[in-house]
Amino acid sequence: VAERVLLLVETGWPIRVALASWPGRRLRTEWTTLALALLGPVVLVVGFVTAQAAQPGPDPWNRSLSALSGQGASSRWIMVGALGAAGVLVVLLALGLRRRVPAAAWRLLAAGGVFLVVAGLDPQPVGGYSAVHMVTAGLAWAAFTAWPLALAFSSRVDHRLRWASATATAVLIVLMAWFTAQLVTDGAWYGISQRVVILAQAVWPVVVAATRSPLSAPATRASASDTH
Repeated sequence: VAERVLLLVETGWPIRVALASWPGRRLRTEWTTLALALLGPVVLVVGFVTAQAAQPGPDPWNRSLSALSGQGASSRWIMVGALGAAGVLVVLLALGLRRRVPAAAWRLLAAGGVFLVVAGLDPQPVGGYSAVHMVTAGLAWAAFTAWPLALAFSSRVDHRLRWASATATAVLIVLMAWFTAQLVTDGAWYGISQRVVILAQAVWPVVVAATRSPLSAPATRASASDTH
């Protein structure tokens, strides 16, 4: 798995550099970033549906991602492949959004990524329990839920995006509470609530990528230097 991830990243990075080097790269990069943002949720939905179709059982929709990608599951490599592809897309998207996202949001995203890697390295055993996996996965979910809040409190972000970010954070918190309640109570909507939260978290970068208002401070400095 480590070998495949390394190869994917090494293959994807030259593509990103080539796109950024084209003439008129600023406009092209913006459209590329938006395309990557839109592609992420599509990959997740296709992966979910395909894995569920391959997984036997009376209610595949209620199966968690852990079950769909678990050891011995018929949908294991479908779900793992979809999540891996979505992860690469998120990294490329983050590179495209680097000038529009304040440092606090970057820290939350980076922390979430680190926690997610640790959770993946110590997976939940079949029929068992891993405290490391549960704690780090919970922290990763919390970081990915809270990162729009950093945009909401940044004075350098356009006020419309700030209000939208605050609203997005509130919605994500409600969805996370729903998912947590389903997880703790082993509720009938556990699998679906997990899918809803993941897709909701994937939608917000689309909004940021589609917003034509990067951080105001760098733009102001650039315009001042152009004037001189």
